[in-house]
Amino acid sequence: MAAVTKLCKADDNNEKCHNEATAMCHHCSRDLCLDHIIKHAQLLDANNHAILKDYFSILTDLSSKIESLLISTDILNDPFVKIKQWGIEAHHQIDEIIEKKCQEIEMKIEDYRQIFNAIRTEQLDKITRYKQKIADLFRETQIANKAISNLERSIKHIQNDLNIFNEHKIEVTSNRPLIHSINIRMHVDNWKPSNCCSSSSSSTSSSVSSIIHQLEFRLKYVRLSGIVTCHYILVEVNGTIGDLIDKFIAIQEKTLMIKQKRDSFLAVEANQYRVRQRFQNDIQLKSIFNKIDQLILYETPFELNINNLQQYCLILCRFQNGLPWDIQFGLPILLQVPRFQCRGRNVIDALNKTLKTCFPLLIDDKNNIHYEVKIVSNDHQMNEATLLDLWADKIIDDYLLMADNETLIVNLINNNEILLNDQTTRLARLDGTLKTTEKRRKSRK
Repeated sequence: MAAVTKLCKADDNNEKCHNEATAMCHHCSRDLCLDHIIKHAQLLDANNHAILKDYFSILTDLSSKIESLLISTDILNDPFVKIKQWGIEAHHQIDEIIEKKCQEIEMKIEDYRQIFNAIRTEQLDKITRYKQKIADLFRETQIANKAISNLERSIKHIQNDLNIFNEHKIEVTSNRPLIHSINIRMHVDNWKPSNCCSSSSSSTSSSVSSIIHQLEFRLKYVRLSGIVTCHYILVEVNGTIGDLIDKFIAIQEKTLMIKQKRDSFLAVEANQYRVRQRFQNDIQLKSIFNKIDQLILYETPFELNINNLQQYCLILCRFQNGLPWDIQFGLPILLQVPRFQCRGRNVIDALNKTLKTCFPLLIDDKNNIHYEVKIVSNDHQMNEATLLDLWADKIIDDYLLMADNETLIVNLINNNEILLNDQTTRLARLDGTLKTTEKRRKSRK
């Protein structure tokens, strides 16, 4: 069979080439003869050289432009202009704050001057009366030892009161950043009129109270997220806990644009990581001012109205041991559990939820954490801890009745730290007493 001959596909000026094709041009994908392949290659080479010359020219031009570049004056100068302008504005704001705070300090000094004069006048009146008492005793033929003892005690009171003046101060504390908050506080809380002359003492207290129209409370605010912040709140001297909460809410709305309700807060006194007492909203502030250790305001998971309080119970607990890195919570944490038909499992779930919020990597499906708990309060303390897992399916409603002013102490323990089968014989109940059968078992041992 004869071979098929391919003709050159070149087309010069509409004239077809009749030569036999010898190869395919990979550039144009046509079969060409030897002459047209050479011409085509020369044409492509010429075009490539022209393109390279253009590129070289462009690069030369770019090189000249880049070499002539200088750093922009916007970069060299504008940042300094802006920082100096910011400094001027910041100094202006600070000057305004200083002027305002100086006026506030002057007002505090004027208030203290009146308090100082009232207290000093009282002390001078006492001294005058005691000197007159001594003069009267000189005229008596027989002086009773009791009179001498009373005078000695009264003089010691005055000497102690004299030292109190040195403890009075007007304190300036700044929170960072500086321009955000500066607190001016007058410390005369340690002044307590002596009881040796009740009429004078009451009059002095009345005069001091008439000067101080507001009470300043330092409170810690604990959010549901576990974040704790410190605040100073000024409230009218005849105000209540509810008024203090309203004032705090107003400040929060103004600074953080957060709207909250009075019933979404729980006020308590805490001391040494324990809850001392919970406060109702109608408690008079002057009845607790300078008498409590630490005022804590908790954000609650529900509004504290009658309907909700009949369904849920709020427990304050403290994590004592077992937290990662030996962390210690500075304040008790709020737990929400059912009010009725509450089981140990509900408390475990609430504890897990709290720890997941604070330590997301600590609690998971693979990491089994167990809780050892005991109850501590002013008039009740359980010395032995109870493994909460043993109460997982038991109803603990009776213990919720005494939860108001008590603290649940919690220890975290891992699986390898406990043997559940051995715990039953040695663990106490939540109220610190052993069941009758358990007592008998222990007596037989």
